[in-house]
Amino acid sequence: MAPEQAAGGEIRDATDVFALGQVAAYAALGAPAYGEGPSHGVLYRIVHEDPDLSGIPTELRTIVSRCLVKDPAGRAALTEILDLCRAAAGQTQLRRPEDWLPAGLVAGISERPPVPNPVPTAPASAPAPPMS
Repeated sequence: MAPEQAAGGEIRDATDVFALGQVAAYAALGAPAYGEGPSHGVLYRIVHEDPDLSGIPTELRTIVSRCLVKDPAGRAALTEILDLCRAAAGQTQLRRPEDWLPAGLVAGISERPPVPNPVPTAPASAPAPPMS
């Protein structure tokens, strides 16, 4: 949850950017950037304290820290995030190499049997009227 959500403020695109930072931090750290514990304690830290990004690789730290800025107006815009990703990757464009999936998985995708057609079911019959 972003600080503005915890404080009952307006939710907008910057809120999603904060969520992106949270997910990226968790993926890099293997733990939440604001620590663990009861939800009210974590929310307090999100609103009032800085995240612990010390274990995040240097290449990612700027991206994550720009996403986790407390003030939504100061968070990175999507264009900035893309620029930071390009810089972190050392490339001018973001793309996956053609061989990003394991070969066995790719082979399995092309060999997958077709999904069978659904079995038709009879329409539900209406209940019999009560006898009088």
